[in-house]
Amino acid sequence: MAPVMCSAILGGLTKTGNGTLVLTAGNSYNGETVVNGGMLSINGTNNCNFAVWDAGRVTVLGGILGGTGTVGGPVIAKNGATIAPGNSIGTLTLATNLSLESGSTNLFEVTNGAPGDLLVVQGNLAIQTEFHNCDQHLGFNVAGRHEHVDHLRGHQDRIV
Repeated sequence: MAPVMCSAILGGLTKTGNGTLVLTAGNSYNGETVVNGGMLSINGTNNCNFAVWDAGRVTVLGGILGGTGTVGGPVIAKNGATIAPGNSIGTLTLATNLSLESGSTNLFEVTNGAPGDLLVVQGNLAIQTEFHNCDQHLGFNVAGRHEHVDHLRGHQDRIV
């Protein structure tokens, strides 16, 4: 799919319904990205213009945000939303903040003896109560500690 380009007049991008929408390359538009069903897979760079209100912000109301790219603006996962890094095993990078609200889920795939999914948060990480962190084991049972979230704001914290 070619890069998604929208003008300030058109606003942002809303993903609805079942199925997967894959954004590759560099995507720049003014307005918020909303995931409200299915999966939005960001495999390129989702840029933002911080001079424009809500530009680059990604709100996941329902459905899944995934991919192996970089999200330039803040991400908010609401009740019923899922953050699932990678396209199978992979790393999703959030260049700013992540807010995981009550009822949201992180889904990570792991394999035995190999790195699993990773979510890199380069800004602030806010986690509300009733947040779910799930591992999906591919193949064999995976034993031991699994590190899935890198929070790079002054120091590193890991959610396991």
